[in-house]
Amino acid sequence: MFSKNIDEAVASNILLYSGFSRTNDLGRYLGIDITNGRRKVQRYNDLLEKISRKFAGWKASCLSMAGRVTLIKSVMASMPIFTMHTDKLPVAICNVVERKQRAFMWGHDPDKRGFHPIGWNRICTPKQVGGLEGLWVKVLKAKYGHRAERSLHETEGLWVKVLKAKYGHRADWRRLAVAKQGDSDTWRQLAPIWNKGLHHMVWSIKGGRDVRFWLDRWTDLDVPLIQKALLHIPHEKAAATIPPSRTTYNNLIGACGASGNWKEALKVSKKMTENGVGPDLVTHNIVLSAFKKGSQYSRALAYFDLMKETNICSDTITLNIVIHCLVKLGQFDKAVDIFNSMREKRIQCLPDVVTFTSIIKAYSICGQVENCKTVFDMMLAEGIKPNIVSYNALLGAYASHGMHEEALAIFKSLKQAGLRPDVVSYTSLLNAYGRSGQPEKAKEIFDLMKQNSCRPNKISYNALIDAYGSAAMLAEAVEVLREMESDGIQPDVVSISTLLAACGRCGKTVKIDYILVAAKSRGIKLNVVAYNSAIGSYISFGEYDKALALYLSMKENNIRPDSATFNILISGSSKMGKYEKSLEFFDEMRSMNIPLSKEVGSSLISACSRQGQLDKAETIFAMMKEVGCSYDVISYTTMMHAYSTAGDWKKVWEVFKDMEENDIQPDPVACSFLMESLNRGCQPTRVLELAELMREKNILLNSRASFEVLSASSILRDWRKASEIVEHMDLSLSLTSVGLLNQLLHFLGKSGKIETMMKLFYKIVASGEKISFTTYSVLLENLLAVGKWRKYIEVLQWMEDAGTPPSPQMYINVLSYTSRDKNTEYSVQIQERLHALRQKIA
Repeated sequence: MFSKNIDEAVASNILLYSGFSRTNDLGRYLGIDITNGRRKVQRYNDLLEKISRKFAGWKASCLSMAGRVTLIKSVMASMPIFTMHTDKLPVAICNVVERKQRAFMWGHDPDKRGFHPIGWNRICTPKQVGGLEGLWVKVLKAKYGHRAERSLHETEGLWVKVLKAKYGHRADWRRLAVAKQGDSDTWRQLAPIWNKGLHHMVWSIKGGRDVRFWLDRWTDLDVPLIQKALLHIPHEKAAATIPPSRTTYNNLIGACGASGNWKEALKVSKKMTENGVGPDLVTHNIVLSAFKKGSQYSRALAYFDLMKETNICSDTITLNIVIHCLVKLGQFDKAVDIFNSMREKRIQCLPDVVTFTSIIKAYSICGQVENCKTVFDMMLAEGIKPNIVSYNALLGAYASHGMHEEALAIFKSLKQAGLRPDVVSYTSLLNAYGRSGQPEKAKEIFDLMKQNSCRPNKISYNALIDAYGSAAMLAEAVEVLREMESDGIQPDVVSISTLLAACGRCGKTVKIDYILVAAKSRGIKLNVVAYNSAIGSYISFGEYDKALALYLSMKENNIRPDSATFNILISGSSKMGKYEKSLEFFDEMRSMNIPLSKEVGSSLISACSRQGQLDKAETIFAMMKEVGCSYDVISYTTMMHAYSTAGDWKKVWEVFKDMEENDIQPDPVACSFLMESLNRGCQPTRVLELAELMREKNILLNSRASFEVLSASSILRDWRKASEIVEHMDLSLSLTSVGLLNQLLHFLGKSGKIETMMKLFYKIVASGEKISFTTYSVLLENLLAVGKWRKYIEVLQWMEDAGTPPSPQMYINVLSYTSRDKNTEYSVQIQERLHALRQKIA
């Protein structure tokens, strides 16, 4: 059964993946109709019929008044109670039930009008005032409505969690409940009941964990305390007789700042100045704190600049707020400068634990993990004891780089320092294992968190989902999502984005559809990151049309694409051979004024190169520089590959030199592209020069580059360089031809490097590649040339074992060597094999 607001396509997908059938009526369960939507009066006909059958079975005329009242109170009035546990009975139904009760009480036919000596309102009054009490269904209705209201305190109840998740702050039981048009019937029934009872309740503070001093209603249900305080700012006449002190103003500004209401804080500060009470350092710190609380970091820095023009000197609290704002704005150098001036005592205040922690976070955002540890050690050396936030900052820095061993060491030292790990500590350690590709270890930390009575939050669950998703363990990631929901924590767009990315790694397109439907059914609106994950996952296993459809849906939902979106679309289109589409996406990106990124530029250069449009690739490469998009090693490598494909080794060399001049360290891929281009351009000497440069800069010589060096060595007859390469190379035969291998074996053999030749041959054997007859021939010829006939015979045996039978001439060639050394045993064996081979040929 679906709500009428559910899209038909979404409903069809849910039915498809769940395997359930559709119905418009779920029937009855435990005597209650299960309906979807608002209950109508007709739904309660069964209740009325049941009451009518009871009346029909009794003879009112045979019972006394006391008997009839007893029956009504014990039987009739209690019959609607079961229904009222779940429903709020309509007034019309209550009126019908009471009419039947009145008729039975006075002995009349329930379907006909009769004379009632005493009014029903008077009969239903309490016994203390002469009534019979307990007969009025409307009173019972209110009574059981308040029972529902009391159930709202059952915070672990599933239905309470559902209401809070759906209506958010409107389901905050500390304030008046607000029911709007379009809300569920259940909520619209509960809201007025709750509001009536709220005036008669007293809250228990207990531990004060959920108390919001300034935002809670203490004296008036409709007005938070902060508004009450603002109302009591003295008027001009009152101020003339009782002027407020600076402390009064500071407290009021602090109240505004605590709630993030920086605008009110500024108003009070202005009024303070107008009333002749000048601000002091405390006032300035409170205003700065209000800006910080309200995420107004630029305003805080501007206010700080104005503050410096006064005679009030900053203290540590002031500078800590300024450092925090600078870090949030990405101005890390300025934050570090203030920190250094505090340490070097160029200003009068010294750094405290908050200062050091802010700088650790700054270095963490910059990715400078070593500096994070240096600042932490500096804090210890200066005798400042780190707090839990300091440890968590360092833990988070290690976690962001997947440095699980270092993160675990900090976690242990945190406990050794007498501090109890909190949810941030556990989540950071969990994230460290997840980023290092150890989801099982991450799950252990997650379970340990629960065992130590530390309840995971949404970030913890998302970190575990990411750990499984990064390892392509989609089933486990989905299971964590379900556990998250059963724990009362609603997934968010981060959870969905992580699952969508995991689908791409697993190659399960059906799961992407399922997750998108699940997000829509939970009311989770996808952001640009989620859309990018889904589009990238579709493209990764060839569902190009679905990726385009999702991109169009993204624009229909007014989600603005970013450069990452276009990079995915451009690179994906290029990989599938849709080069024209790649260029169309680039034009669309420019029309939306989205700045060109180096990732998009590299993808476009690759697309143009594959299409043979070298001029356009050069234009895009130059455009990247014009718009201030700095090149990286991938940008240079892509352009080098474009020139290499066009056969222009000189241009490839120029791009490589430009990369060196701009202090961009080339990687093995860039070097191998350059070597390949140089060899094609008959520049073997430059190849060997580049190999020497790679050795000096500790650049790994990969398999492709190794073969290019070997090829250049073979051309130049440089056997020493070839020997060095063979000794250290990590062979991958898929990157070279059989002809080149045979040439290398022959070259090494002719150079007298028989051991090096055999090492290369052993690597070929170990690689599992099938060895050709020609390769064996080259090897045997060189072995026999240096008189190693025993190794020659051993290789002949390898040929037979590998299913490559030697030729008769190969046996004849070695026979003279065995006869010369008078080795009768080998001579006889070779003669027998030669005879058997000739018979087989005959």
